Amino acid sequence: ARSQFLCVCLALCLCLIDANLKYGKVIALRHAESGVNLYASATASTHPGSSLQNQVVGVEFQDSSCYWRILPATGVEFKSVEGQPIRDADVVRLQHINTKKLLHSHQGYVSAVTQRQEVTGFNDATILDRNDNWILRVMAPKPGEPWTLGIGARFMHQSSGAKLFSEPGKAHSNFTSGYQEVAASMQEPETLHGMYEWQADHVDTQCETGKPVDTCIQTLVGDSAAKKSTEFQKFLQIFRAWDDERFKHLNDDPNNTPKEISIYCPQNPSVNIQELDYTLQAQGDCMVLNLQSPHLEAKLSLKCSTSDTKKSGDTPPPSDE
Repeated sequence: ARSQFLCVCLALCLCLIDANLKYGKVIALRHAESGVNLYASATASTHPGSSLQNQVVGVEFQDSSCYWRILPATGVEFKSVEGQPIRDADVVRLQHINTKKLLHSHQGYVSAVTQRQEVTGFNDATILDRNDNWILRVMAPKPGEPWTLGIGARFMHQSSGAKLFSEPGKAHSNFTSGYQEVAASMQEPETLHGMYEWQADHVDTQCETGKPVDTCIQTLVGDSAAKKSTEFQKFLQIFRAWDDERFKHLNDDPNNTPKEISIYCPQNPSVNIQELDYTLQAQGDCMVLNLQSPHLEAKLSLKCSTSDTKKSGDTPPPSDE
């Protein structure tokens, strides 16, 4: 009973976290194909044919050098869109948290390894340069949908039409500091589609209030990542502090039987709890949690030992045979 209650509360907690990405938020961008994070530093690009601007690469770790703030297009006043959801086909800029430079690309300069179009960190938010603009294409069923956590997106450079790109295994010990190259590409054969896709990990709002960004990463995509979130940790602290006596009386309750819990998370979450199917109980399940939202569908089954299942006092009904 206690585990059922905790799972319901946790699922509702995660449902209520706003998954929409909004202007002004800080994110980490993760490459869908390889899993590397978009990283920038003050190190200059020095390969032949480079612009000598700040280096942008893909790294396997995640720290404050992977954090980017989402800004509107060049010439759009930030206050006019701050806090509004970012949608498919919006034109955005990405400002690096540490260096304050913008994600930038330009024709006429090649990348270090694959000789595609160079991507760098350049300019600050006060400079009006269309080469800092990227057209967001959300990997969603309908045009114009908001960009949310867990949903992939492509970034098309507004001036050149090339897309933000990274290819696993393409690195150089010196020119990319040993990390995976990030470039912009207009080539799009079927085999390379996944190399254009990026997903956002949300960074805690502490990053937006001047607190140290190294302590504020909050990933809300995937089971293991969700356990790192601030909301999840607060949730655990609350329930770990509860006294076991609160739940002791449930142990002897004859109605304390295995349950199937279904939670749907649109704007107003709904919960449905029913007796767990006896077929599933016979397989050793003692609880099934179904979690569904417009962009997510997940199922969690908790297994019990045979002895635990028998202690619940449940006996499967006789068969029809």
